Amino acid sequence: LWIEPVQATAPVPDNVIGFPRRTITAYPDLRAAAGPALDEAAPPEQEVVRLPVEGDVTDRFAVRVSGNSMDGGARPLHDGDWAILRYCRGLPASTLVNRVVLVQLPGGGTWQLKRLVQRDGGWRLVSDNPEGPSFAASEDMLVVAQLERSISPDELAPPAGTWIADPEATFGIDAPSTGRWGGHLFVVVDAPGQ
Repeated sequence: LWIEPVQATAPVPDNVIGFPRRTITAYPDLRAAAGPALDEAAPPEQEVVRLPVEGDVTDRFAVRVSGNSMDGGARPLHDGDWAILRYCRGLPASTLVNRVVLVQLPGGGTWQLKRLVQRDGGWRLVSDNPEGPSFAASEDMLVVAQLERSISPDELAPPAGTWIADPEATFGIDAPSTGRWGGHLFVVVDAPGQ
């Protein structure tokens, strides 16, 4: 048995600067560690964020990557990236071999993004960055989700110097102002020299 959030908002397709965007549940305070485990923390608050994801998002969620232990290999995860994860509870470990997974560590308050590998007859959670930590998986660790893709913050913004004539149609912002909209921080510059 497990508990997971029920999507409060249905996915809403949208085109924003050429990216198909949908609302997806996000845990921005979770900050999935891609480095040493964080200290135990209270369960994260959820919100929705608009990200370029395709299809039904009811079995997916987003977290921010924290640290650089997964900053390596063919598809590195950088500090600050959005990680789009798909719930995978109940899947046998054999289906997750060599995949990046979100693991909840004992005590329920810390999470790690690591690659699940099978070595010497056992399971290990390894970093893609050769300088990052790796450790043996244990039965009291819970694999919550597998990485589907990552999104760099740079992918979300229009190119520097882009003039946005209609911010409401483009981003859903009803009045251009600096602040958080759809889970993202905007700094609105509307005059030369600002």
